[in-house]
Amino acid sequence: MNAALVVVFAALLLCIVPPALATTSREYYGYDDVLLLINSNSTKSVEIGSYFAAQRNVTHILYLDTEPDENIFFTQFNSTIVQPIKRYLAANDTDKKLNYIVTTKGIPLRVLKDGQGLSWIGTSQRSLDSLLAIAFDKLNSSLTSDLAGVVGSTYQTEAVFSRAVHGIFLVTRLDAYTVEQAKTLVDKSMQAERSGVFVIDEGATKWSDQGSDVLKSVVVGNGFGYYNYSAANLFLSNYTNVIGYYSWGDNDNGFHTGGTLLVNNHFTTNLSWTNESGMCWMNGTTTTPASSSVLIINSTGFNVINQNVTPIAGRRYYLYASFSCTNLTGGSNMWFSYKAFSGSGNLVGEFRTMMFNGTYSSWKSLQSSAMPGGAWFQYDPVAGAETLEVSVVANLTGANQSAYVDSAYLYEIKPTMSWRNGSIASMGVSTSARTFDMDVGPASFLDNRQLRLGDVIENGVTGAIGFTNEPQSNAIAYPATLFDRYSKGYSLADSSYMSMIYIAWMGVVVGDPKTHINTLCFDCGSACVLKCANGHDCMMDADCAGSYCNPGSICSTPSCEDGWQNQGEIGVDCGGPCQPCPECSDGQQRDCPVHEGVCLGSRESCTGGFWPGCSPSTYRFNNPSYEDVSEMTCDDGLDNNCANGVDCADADCNGKMCSENGICISGSCRITAPPGVSTPGFELGLFGVVAVSASVIFLSRKR
Repeated sequence: MNAALVVVFAALLLCIVPPALATTSREYYGYDDVLLLINSNSTKSVEIGSYFAAQRNVTHILYLDTEPDENIFFTQFNSTIVQPIKRYLAANDTDKKLNYIVTTKGIPLRVLKDGQGLSWIGTSQRSLDSLLAIAFDKLNSSLTSDLAGVVGSTYQTEAVFSRAVHGIFLVTRLDAYTVEQAKTLVDKSMQAERSGVFVIDEGATKWSDQGSDVLKSVVVGNGFGYYNYSAANLFLSNYTNVIGYYSWGDNDNGFHTGGTLLVNNHFTTNLSWTNESGMCWMNGTTTTPASSSVLIINSTGFNVINQNVTPIAGRRYYLYASFSCTNLTGGSNMWFSYKAFSGSGNLVGEFRTMMFNGTYSSWKSLQSSAMPGGAWFQYDPVAGAETLEVSVVANLTGANQSAYVDSAYLYEIKPTMSWRNGSIASMGVSTSARTFDMDVGPASFLDNRQLRLGDVIENGVTGAIGFTNEPQSNAIAYPATLFDRYSKGYSLADSSYMSMIYIAWMGVVVGDPKTHINTLCFDCGSACVLKCANGHDCMMDADCAGSYCNPGSICSTPSCEDGWQNQGEIGVDCGGPCQPCPECSDGQQRDCPVHEGVCLGSRESCTGGFWPGCSPSTYRFNNPSYEDVSEMTCDDGLDNNCANGVDCADADCNGKMCSENGICISGSCRITAPPGVSTPGFELGLFGVVAVSASVIFLSRKR
């Protein structure tokens, strides 16, 4: 019976103190101790490695001249990979500060014993990465192709890794079906999130001591929100916000629960035919197609048989089928295809296999036949697709030609998840890391349909553990250890190697080695068990006892003198609870607010970060005729107090002298009576003052 354990990961994890380690979080999560390997003979390796180095500021980079294939013989492995690394370490790392090695797509995945071929099981081949882990330091000169798996010095420990202490390297790989997918592993690691759901698909008979009780203790011990069990015989898929995943993959009895989407698995004649003339299909009853036992397509022309299914949006599928053909030459061939249609019947996507021709004297499995882009016929989600037409096509151009098909099944590719950035996964699948090549042929076990790490990476996971060959059941990655360490803040590399018993074996860890979803505290004693005290390294506010991790990644208390913008400040150490923020830069000038009269052109200068305002002295500096508050000079033709009134036009001048013999009266300058003249009425004229009396008129020119 299978039970599925679903665990919701608490949104904020505590900062856990690593036992007996003298380092800092910045050093532990930094990349100064990473050696990046790039194969000069692989453009894929160069592109991925260059991207990783640029994004993570990796400075230790070694370019290799080795095979670009996924498999390499031991002698070549030693001469083109191990020895160059030894020379690099001797020249650049005598103090053993380098702790991690990162390989890239385009560097061999598997090491074969000289002269041996690929096989599903046996010790004649090993994971290259796992061999590199032990190829230096302790073993050094004793590394041979006959070396048995070695119990790793990090297995089940909680000590943060150090090569100087543990005597090995931790090796991870940046690999996927495509270059872009491999680069995305780096992007997702840089954006790792600290919340999500752990999905653990548990098979009670296979977990051994890693059963539900152990997993439950991990959940409770690390502060997860809750857990529950699903129904039996259910393979968990299609969860959202997944941060961790473990299953037995297609070894799980519930993996194919729900069966194939195809109604007629044998493409018999009750299906819709495009052209029915002379065609008949039915289930084969023998291992070898023969006219006496199997009805076949043998009609000349372009023959198509199809059936429609309804795909679930966002799901991936693969087609398994048995087929054969006879005398397909001279342009004759057969193939399988998908056509995706929208609800209105429009074609929105089309895929097909390679064309098969010649003669296959026995049944051939579609899943073990080379496909363009894959070793099985995969359907990737197409936006707007509501109907999927699955077809078999035979184009027969001559006599005595035939095509056969039988036992066709359309299965969902599982798991399909919505993954959090920083998520990790592992599966108890014997050869989940057997290849990351989507173009392998039918020559070996590489192209069987067992789940691959490439499937979950393609689906969006950030890091994963798998195996190049059968590791044996006791050599899997133990999920209780893996999820315990990773949830505490140990890196992907540390957590993975703590959970795998053997190195120099079959294991492969894919992803950025420093990926982490929590933060370890260093050198702060018992206070670190909950939160880090001020002065200690941190990655986020939740790591700190004072709930503040400053931009320098140090726990501290916000203040108005700390050089950071915090505690509601508008700028750095200003605004909010601190002094006002500067308004301007010293020496900067701007126009004064008053622009009338003699004030026009006045400017103020920034002093001490603030605008002092335009004072009387500011306006007087611009024009000495400036008069503060009221107009005092009423005969100079100027607006002296900048009130938009010249001389008598300013009310301040009323009653004040506006000329030698005049005063301002009601906004006008009026002349007083000349000496010896009585007091006639006087009016200010255009050319002077007109004095009017009963008998005398005087004209006095205005001055």
